[in-house]
Order: sequence, then C-alpha cells, then structure tokens
Amino acid sequence: MFVMEIFIGVHNGKYIMTSMDQNFLPYEYKRSSQHREDGIIDLLCSHIQDPDHQAIEIGSGTGEQNMIRNLIENLGYRGIGHDMQSATWTHPSYEHRTCAVALDQLGSLIETWPTRTPDFFSLDIDSFDFWVLKDLLYNHDFRPAVMCLEYLSYYQDQVVSARPGLPKYKKTYCGCSLAAYQLLTERFGYQFFTVDTYGVNSFFYHPDRIKDVAVLKDLPTHVWRMYPKHVGLSVAAFAHVLETDPTVLFENS
Repeated sequence: MFVMEIFIGVHNGKYIMTSMDQNFLPYEYKRSSQHREDGIIDLLCSHIQDPDHQAIEIGSGTGEQNMIRNLIENLGYRGIGHDMQSATWTHPSYEHRTCAVALDQLGSLIETWPTRTPDFFSLDIDSFDFWVLKDLLYNHDFRPAVMCLEYLSYYQDQVVSARPGLPKYKKTYCGCSLAAYQLLTERFGYQFFTVDTYGVNSFFYHPDRIKDVAVLKDLPTHVWRMYPKHVGLSVAAFAHVLETDPTVLFENS
C-alpha cells in the first residue's frame, strides 16, 4: 500500500518540505496497536541493552488495543496501563489501573511503578500529554529506554502544545507537535527514531540504553507523516489555548 502526500519533515528542529511516495516501513506490523506501531516497538525493544522487560503506558484504553499488549502477550513483558476506561482485556502480567492521571499527582503515581527506567513507555491521553512527559523527565528522573508518544500532525512544523489545565480538550486542540517532543526529549539525551506511517505516534530511544545504535540509524524511517484525518485542519482559531513560548515549554519552572 502506497501513500502519496506532501509533508513537512521535522527532525532536530530542522524542517524540510518535500513530496514522495512512501510504503509502510519494512518492520511495521500490527497485532494490538492502533496502526502498525507494534513492529516499531518490537524492533526498538529488541535493541535494548540489559532489558528489564517492564512497560508502562498512560492511555491504555480498555487494554484491548494499546502499545504494550503485544509486548506482554508475545514478548515476555510485564506492564502497567492507566486509563479512565475499565479493562476488558486481562493477562497475568498486566495490571490495569482505572484512573485519571493528574499533573499534580504524578509524584505519588510514579512511586507505585516498579521502576523509573522501564524498557518501554507509551503516552496518549489526548490532552496535556506534553506536560506529563515534561514533569516525568524533569522532576521524577523518569528515563525509559524507548518511548512512544502520540503527536498531532495538524500542528505541522510548529513547536506547540495545548496548555495544561484547560477545562476541556478537543480533538482540534490537544496534545502537542512532533517538534515540541523532539526538542524536549533531546534535552535528556533521547534520539528521535521515526513516526509510524499513519502519522500518529512518534518513537524515541536513549542511546545509553541501546545496543547497535548504528544499525538503527541505517534503517529506513519517516521524519514526518500527516494523519489523513488531519489534512486541511487549521488550529489558527485555537491560538488562545496553545502554548508556543519556548521558555514555558522547555524550562523547568
């Protein structure tokens, strides 16, 4: 299956406008992920040095479709998922916590996790995602080896996030841009790897936790993809609920 589009490539703060025909990445596959993220996760986790086989996810849905189920069911992982929905999938190695994740309670939440350096972490809550990750990295020494972070492609090349503490988040203003995640994570030594072909999730790894980094760098990847449902969307009307100030976004106040 080929997807034709014009896109803006975003990598380490550099933006490139180009167009191309692009097939799915050769290592993408789907078992229980939203699209074909399972293959990307499997690949990156297979390159972790001294894996602990722990996975943590914020935004696990009912457990039926998420980013850690394949790791647990097929790759020997133990995992904790958090979501406001109750679980409809169970597994002896999976703990589902039906709860809302609040910014002012992250400290007490992380104290209940078995490690602050899990092999894998996934974040997708369609709201103040950026601020959750920022707080975990800056204030709680949270250092996963591999991260899967949902980005909103309608922000395109902007460095932007929906502000924290909004009374309501909508599909047209929530989460953050890929560029915002790239600039935040690179402050903590992470390397951007790829986004999935559908243009929904971005993937990062910490080179200190990875073996054969050169092998990963030689693989085909996407620097940017536009989610088809986001084509033509404009966020101009929602500027008042978006944060673009680099000091607010990236400094730990």
